[in-house]
Amino acid sequence: MGLTDGKANGVWSNPARTIATLESFARTEADGARDIDAAARRTVDPALRQHFERHAADEHKHADMFTQRARAVRELAASASISPSAGSESAPADAGTTEEDDVDSHGFFKSGLYDELGEVAYVAMLHVAEKRAAKDFRRHHKLTRHDPETQALFAEILKDELYHVSYTGAALRDW
Repeated sequence: MGLTDGKANGVWSNPARTIATLESFARTEADGARDIDAAARRTVDPALRQHFERHAADEHKHADMFTQRARAVRELAASASISPSAGSESAPADAGTTEEDDVDSHGFFKSGLYDELGEVAYVAMLHVAEKRAAKDFRRHHKLTRHDPETQALFAEILKDELYHVSYTGAALRDW
């Protein structure tokens, strides 16, 4: 990986920003997994429950993938004698807040969106969120051409995002 080569831009050109971004994505995916796990326990529709369970497992997997990649970038930066904290002042702020606050890294209340919104509105919210995530991850996939490992991570995650968009869209069409 060219940690500081001229081909990368923005967040992906600075190891500290890359690490912070990957860790932020990991927190967001983990928060999503917890909420979708809760929704799976509450839904009475067995088919929807199966989709939620797979979706939550995917989100847990994505959180692990982002965490592992952040660790690898940190190690690469250290072995290349690049300070992984250099430029960290420009790293993206965590979308979440402190543990004492009542919101997750998506900015949603931790109480459980399924209970708060109801089944149809929850699936609609998931559908919109997954479409946005797929769009965002496609953009990051393109921006990481200089880093095949990170680009492959986004390619793998995009496969799952397309499934999430598909099942939520199908449920909405059925309703």
